[in-house]
Amino acid sequence: MGRRVLVTGGRRGIGREIAVQAARGGFDVTLSYRTRADEAAAVVDKIAAEGFPASCVQLDIADRQATRSAIDDMLEKSGPFYALV
Repeated sequence: MGRRVLVTGGRRGIGREIAVQAARGGFDVTLSYRTRADEAAAVVDKIAAEGFPASCVQLDIADRQATRSAIDDMLEKSGPFYALV
């Protein structure tokens, strides 16, 4: 544990599966979503139910300034990410 990964668009489809598999592979997962917080929370709940750490953050990667600010906040609070997907 201790390796963190940020999965953009992790609330459904391929992003969701990547987030789940990354958690199973030993990564602390943070997934981002633009809309549908309920779906993102469901993925976090699924990962947590399997005993792995996960969180989510609302992020619109098309908004460069907001993305930069959010990532700076995440880095300050929890340290660097091992990977960005």
